[in-house]
Amino acid sequence: MNMALNNTYFAFRPEVPINDLAGQSSASTTTSTSFVQAGYGKTATPIRTGRFLIIMTILLGNQTAGDGAQAKLSIGTGSAPASGASATGTVISPVAEVISGAANANKTVTLFAAISGLTLGVAYWIDAQVAAITGGTANYQVLGCTVVEI
Repeated sequence: MNMALNNTYFAFRPEVPINDLAGQSSASTTTSTSFVQAGYGKTATPIRTGRFLIIMTILLGNQTAGDGAQAKLSIGTGSAPASGASATGTVISPVAEVISGAANANKTVTLFAAISGLTLGVAYWIDAQVAAITGGTANYQVLGCTVVEI
């Protein structure tokens, strides 16, 4: 789209999603109170700016009433980590927490981050790190993720 202002033309190029990382991860659980990878396994590759806006929706809860779960975004290169693998990559978001008011009372949580300095043409995996809070068994499932190069 072009726009004229005082006979000066400006061109606007809308950025488009690099990848709507369609698909869900398998529902899974962990009893670890230390972070482990969710194992989402999707990748995106920057092609213009090396900056991503990442928005991930994840289902979190705990099988024990009064216990909880927490999650945060991570990003890295190479092979994407499997579900339950030790935490790896670079953490790029704050921690989101839920406390289950009843057993298996899962909540939908949205994690988001803007990150810069990515290398053009290099594929980056996007994942969540999850952990149980207090104890019990944390439930988690990545419901979807959108990555936009900004």
